[in-house]
Amino acid sequence: MFHIIKSHISPNISTIFNHLKNSFLGYPHQEKEPKKNLSNLTDEVNVNYPGSHAVYWTYDPETNLYSRFRNNSIETDKDNGQTVKAGVVVVIKTTSRFLKEQYISVEVQGEGMAQIYQNGGVVNGKWKKNPVQLDSRLYFYDDSGKEIQFAPGKIWVEIVVN
Repeated sequence: MFHIIKSHISPNISTIFNHLKNSFLGYPHQEKEPKKNLSNLTDEVNVNYPGSHAVYWTYDPETNLYSRFRNNSIETDKDNGQTVKAGVVVVIKTTSRFLKEQYISVEVQGEGMAQIYQNGGVVNGKWKKNPVQLDSRLYFYDDSGKEIQFAPGKIWVEIVVN
C-alpha cells in the first residue's frame, strides 16, 4: 500500500488511493454534552511515545477542549500560531514493523484497544477498521460494544505502537 518515491521530500512515502471510492460519511456525534460520570473524570491525557517525544493533552472545562503539549511545551500550529486544540482525543494502540532505514509501517486495519477522551472523561474501548475495504473509516466502540458518539469539534487520533 505504501510506496517510497525518491523524488518526494521526506517522509518520502506515498500511498496510491486513486482507485478507492470515498464513502466516508463522518462520525456519530452527541447532540448535547452528557452528564459527567465521576468514575471516569480525568483532566490529562498522557500519550506514551518513546524517548524525547513526550506528548500529553490537558483538559479545560471552560472551553470543553484539550490542548496538546510536546516535550512540556504547548504545541502551536505552524501555519497560524494558534494552540493545537481538539474536542476529542482518541488514543489507539496497534502494532508496527520496520520497512527499511527509518521508515515503519503502522497497522491501522483490523482492531485494537482505544481510549476516548472527551467532555473531561475517558472511555476505554476498541477501534476497528475493515481490513478488506481500504476506504472504510475507523470505528470506535466502548467496552459494552456500543459505537462511541463524539463531542462536536475536532477529533485528534494519537497512534501508540505496542
